Amino acid sequence: MKLIKIILLPIALIYGIIMSLRNTLFYWKILPSKKYDVPVISVGNLSIGGTGKTPHIEYLVHLLQEQYSVAILSRGYKRTTKGFLLANEESTIQKIGDEPLQY
Repeated sequence: MKLIKIILLPIALIYGIIMSLRNTLFYWKILPSKKYDVPVISVGNLSIGGTGKTPHIEYLVHLLQEQYSVAILSRGYKRTTKGFLLANEESTIQKIGDEPLQY
């Protein structure tokens, strides 16, 4: 285990430097950001799975749904379709993905 930590340390440092630079570019307004007329909560890293985003989103919906109109936008991992789809009772994993079906 110690060997793995030593091997991964340079990769973690490089990743940290890149993310710090990226955040700085957003702060300096060199990279564009978007503003919306409604409050938005963005959860998690879009490229790395297994970090507990799904249960966290379910918890947030549970907390907020009585005070706000809540919607979840998901890219729909494991789906075979493209574009925006609105989930309903007939939705399947192939159409909308596994996590949106769970929500």
